[in-house]
Amino acid sequence: MLKELLGLIGIKSSAHEKLTAKLSVVEAANEGHPDLEIQSREDEVRTRILGSFLGLAIGDAKGMPAESKSPKYADHVADSFDYLSGYLPAGHFTDDTHHATFLAESLLEKGDFDAKDFMDKLSNMDVNRGYGPTTMKVVLRYLGGIPYDKAGLPSPGNGPSMRVAPLALLYHYDLDLLREYTRASARVTHTAPEAIAGAMTVSFSIAYMLNHFKEKFDKARFLNELINFIQNESPELAEALKDNAELMKREGCRVLETVPHAIRIFLQDPYDFERAISQAIRGGGDADTIAAIVGAISGAFNGLDKIPQLWIERLENSPKGRDYIKKLANDLCMLSRRKAKEKTSS
Repeated sequence: MLKELLGLIGIKSSAHEKLTAKLSVVEAANEGHPDLEIQSREDEVRTRILGSFLGLAIGDAKGMPAESKSPKYADHVADSFDYLSGYLPAGHFTDDTHHATFLAESLLEKGDFDAKDFMDKLSNMDVNRGYGPTTMKVVLRYLGGIPYDKAGLPSPGNGPSMRVAPLALLYHYDLDLLREYTRASARVTHTAPEAIAGAMTVSFSIAYMLNHFKEKFDKARFLNELINFIQNESPELAEALKDNAELMKREGCRVLETVPHAIRIFLQDPYDFERAISQAIRGGGDADTIAAIVGAISGAFNGLDKIPQLWIERLENSPKGRDYIKKLANDLCMLSRRKAKEKTSS
């Protein structure tokens, strides 16, 4: 199993043999010591949770300069290893990451998903981050006196998909809870089935990577389980995910224009975080959101160590930037462990 995995990620010859030997020693040392095995697994999950949250922010910041730009300029952005500036300084993230941090903060403060608290946090708008029109309208409706549970609009947009990662990082151990809270979190702003199913697509994908990292990755199995997870919510999106047509960038921010595209990009290069992000940016369109979704899934699959260090170091580090995101990810990891143990013991 180890040799197959190392071969898949491109480690060759003597390096391949040395790393295989080291990992075999670790496995042999852990064998028969369940506490060590549990600790090893928890450490693996933690690096993937960190990779997912930082991967989201990095994809967002990398894609920001290409958002709504021409395919030619977007390809220029994709070809640049370093961050480029756009309507924000180089390395800064947009509303995609901003909203995800709001969701993470709410989960950690309340201990579970709380729709009103999440709406209150969304209301602390930083319009310079590029809020989407639906979320902006919903927040204004809420601030104007419409109750939090009635302010959402029937939009098929991808707002819930871009921000949902923290739910998967917390509830990956319980897919029924994840489905319930993903639906509830989407409906805070977007009530259309397509928008809800888009968020479910992303949350399930991240959870799958956190739950199955010890197994050889089977693309067909993953895709089948993903489609089954969202089928009843949006048959149209389920059909779009089944479509194996050649990748193409589509204009717009609808779920059907972005989320299946992000899934296909990840599946093209599951073991290569850097290449997946670059591919997500190509063609322009809603490049920041597509790259954010790809980054969250690829980061969960590959872990923190597979993300280029330069991208981590040069990511925005404002008071709620890189280091704050790391703290949120670590705190979500700890809360998830506690909840999973409580569920097992109950």
